[in-house]
Amino acid sequence: MSPLAFDTWLNDYLAEEAIRAKSLLVTILGDSVAPHGGGIWLGALIGLLAPFGVNERLVRTSVFRLAAEGWLVAERQGRRSLYTLSPAGRRRIENADRRIYRQPEKSWDGRWTLVLSTGARSDARQRDLKRDLLWEGYALLAPGLYGHPGKGPGALPDIVHGLDLAKEVALFEASTVPGSTGIPDAQLVRNHWPLDSIAQRYQAFRQRFAPFAHGAAVGLDAKRAFQLCTLLVHAYRRVVLHDPQLPASLLPPDWPGHEAFVECGAIYRTAEQRAEEHFLSVVTAPGAPLTRETVQLMRRFAEALAPLAQDGPV
Repeated sequence: MSPLAFDTWLNDYLAEEAIRAKSLLVTILGDSVAPHGGGIWLGALIGLLAPFGVNERLVRTSVFRLAAEGWLVAERQGRRSLYTLSPAGRRRIENADRRIYRQPEKSWDGRWTLVLSTGARSDARQRDLKRDLLWEGYALLAPGLYGHPGKGPGALPDIVHGLDLAKEVALFEASTVPGSTGIPDAQLVRNHWPLDSIAQRYQAFRQRFAPFAHGAAVGLDAKRAFQLCTLLVHAYRRVVLHDPQLPASLLPPDWPGHEAFVECGAIYRTAEQRAEEHFLSVVTAPGAPLTRETVQLMRRFAEALAPLAQDGPV
């Protein structure tokens, strides 16, 4: 793709999507900063967000809010501010990474994870519990009862203890009774998860980034490659983190999430090396807190590349 064609695509994207600075900052923290140790100067963050039309004031405001919400820890060093992912911020990013860069298990043994909450629904902690469980892909199956098929406890203990709800919440594993005449699992899924709207969001994502299929991103320079990889992950994150990632046997046969994952991975891997060059050119400075977690980076979208390896290069 030519620089002019990319810039036209980028301007259209930024005009139509109305990206929030704080949300884009979270994407950059997760996709670029976390694999390099999780620490970065404020000035470098300002430089990284500038190509997306985010001004210095918005960056400072977004960083301040993320620090107030427990994502970041600030440290003054002379006239400069160093921001590092907090333990809670790193856990949030690692949890999101599992859902963005790796596909869920496709097989299913028929077991469900259930969360029973006995507290008053008017309690602020209970509202936070509902928010966190829905974010994890659980559905409210009945008053006070949340469930997910095929998903183990995962982050549930951390969520429950973090909200100080250990005495009000019980976790169970269950399975459908063989030969049951009750609601089939697939119907239960359709009743409680908005699969149609999620499928539409996947299709919109695929259409938005279709110009970069079949290796069209190979010729981009470093800055444009960084813009592409960042917006690609940002857009995919906004869809996949609303996807409960249900077992394949409970999804429609034409579920677009599978193709979206493969296509996202293929585009990402064609541009990530040059995107990394731009990132390093902006953040590398005396005292820059950078490390290189190559293994983590190489594992990204590895499953998406498996079918491509069989078919040849994209």
